[in-house]
Amino acid sequence: MRRTDRLFDIIQVFRDGKLHTGAQIADRIEVSLRTICRDIETLAGAGVPIVGERGVGYIMSDPVFLPPLNITQSELEVLELGLALVAASFEHKMRPVGSGA
Repeated sequence: MRRTDRLFDIIQVFRDGKLHTGAQIADRIEVSLRTICRDIETLAGAGVPIVGERGVGYIMSDPVFLPPLNITQSELEVLELGLALVAASFEHKMRPVGSGA
């Protein structure tokens, strides 16, 4: 599973407003607990309002609204091509962005 997919799935888990342990999330997404911990740190660092306490669990303190992407299949293919071109660039400073998406 790609990292971006995991991050999205973690946000979806928290949208129910309930407390979740890292182990519960790891089981649901089928990755290791360590991966979930790193991903939750990434989300929190990006401003997603996730709070947690060791041994208790995590919860999203404020609801997050993720609007649907209303793009056509052709537009999606163009975006993927653009990311691939950026990732293939050896000199461009955005290369890591293209290869990490």
